[in-house]
Amino acid sequence: MSLIAQILIIIGDPVDTKLENMMVFFNEIMVSLYLYIMHSLTDYNEDKDYKEATGGWMLVFVVLGTVGVNLLKLCFILIKKIILRLRRRKDSKTVRRR
Repeated sequence: MSLIAQILIIIGDPVDTKLENMMVFFNEIMVSLYLYIMHSLTDYNEDKDYKEATGGWMLVFVVLGTVGVNLLKLCFILIKKIILRLRRRKDSKTVRRR
């Protein structure tokens, strides 16, 4: 199901901006990665040392990586909007002085 969603995201461009489309695709990839790791932690994989030593940490890193990238995108958008507002405010003050 997630693979179909990824293909539709690539083909369909579900949101308006390129950045948002990339983020939707990134999040879908991370969901798939998370699910594959979860699958490796089931009884399908009988190596208990692998499950205990690496499985939980891989899930933590996937979640933290996903949250981190989404927070970076948020910071990027906020900084961009702040700069845009400051420019507009500066331009409006320049027009009023004339």
